[in-house]
Amino acid sequence: MRILVTGASGRLGSVTVNHLRRFNQHVVGIDLIKHPATDQLIDIQNPQELEEILQGMDAIVHTAALHGRHYDLNYSREAFIDVNIKGTLHLLNAAVKNGLKKFIYISTTSIYGTAMTAEDQAVWVDETLIEEPRDIYDITKQCAEQLCKDFFYKEGLETTVYRVARFLPETENLTINHRLYRGLDERDGAEAKEIYKKNGWVFPETIDRVYVTEKAKDILGYVPKYTYDFLLGDSFLRSFSS
Repeated sequence: MRILVTGASGRLGSVTVNHLRRFNQHVVGIDLIKHPATDQLIDIQNPQELEEILQGMDAIVHTAALHGRHYDLNYSREAFIDVNIKGTLHLLNAAVKNGLKKFIYISTTSIYGTAMTAEDQAVWVDETLIEEPRDIYDITKQCAEQLCKDFFYKEGLETTVYRVARFLPETENLTINHRLYRGLDERDGAEAKEIYKKNGWVFPETIDRVYVTEKAKDILGYVPKYTYDFLLGDSFLRSFSS
């Protein structure tokens, strides 16, 4: 299968490119930033370049976007609309024009927005949670999801949307925290406190949400691998127990 991956220089995009290549797929990665996983520097805001590179392709994995961190850097609303909405629309149009059958859109759990916060309890985040976008990033990602839905019903393009989270650079302590309280196996809880103490980490005092992956497990056969134990590493766990 010939697959185009957008945002190939990003954290998720580059991993996606390398993963597909390990399964002997023919992958072309595009981005605006040079990276070993990126084959061509192409802007998704350029419809003509997209139409050309999609000739002979079978599928698209669309990870490119302006993210929440760009919102924090004061990118304009127009920039978010141009990249996240118009860029996605250009890709969808080019996919239909070239007869592609599959389009995977990487969305975000951020579109749940204010629905993920509650004063007195942790929020159970699954597909039944009502979307409450809180900023232009959330709004544009939600709009792009609806574009995919529109092309699915009206153009016959097989579009699939995945809402993912936490692909931002962050400290080791924060990464471990998220693996703990947003998907904690109770068998890890007691041991975790001692490991945190040994490393001088700060244990989370409260839990604000729990991400639920049961649908992905049931439908896609998804089995989480990069969990709390994996991030700590077997060698560290052995040294702790010795």
